[in-house]
Amino acid sequence: MATQAAKSLGYQVPMAGEYGNLAVAIATITLAAATNGDLFRFLKLPADVRLIDLQVVNSASSASTTMKFGYEHVDGEAGDDDDYFAAAKSLATASRIRADAANAPKLVDREVYITGVLGGANIATETTITVVAIYEFAGHA
Repeated sequence: MATQAAKSLGYQVPMAGEYGNLAVAIATITLAAATNGDLFRFLKLPADVRLIDLQVVNSASSASTTMKFGYEHVDGEAGDDDDYFAAAKSLATASRIRADAANAPKLVDREVYITGVLGGANIATETTITVVAIYEFAGHA
């Protein structure tokens, strides 16, 4: 099982201040091949943010390829939720995916990666996956 990271992982500086605390972060991973179970880290968000929504835009991939979208704590401690936003969404055709899990916005008190885990068939054709994370700076709880 491989782990791949977006080139911009850790380099986007989120903004918060006098214009509000709502933020949007975008990252893209393009790959030629991937295996069922591979983990993709799209974004790294700071501690004390409230996860609100996730959109995913993907090019057509191999038939029967799926991906679930969630988050993983950067420090490796327990509490990850790899399908917090969506479980087993098809990547077989080009599409825009919205978070569909019935989860309320969640305050995370540690840094998190926004992740995707490949399921179903392996990816055998070049596929581009872009995630758009919407979150709010909430401050320390």
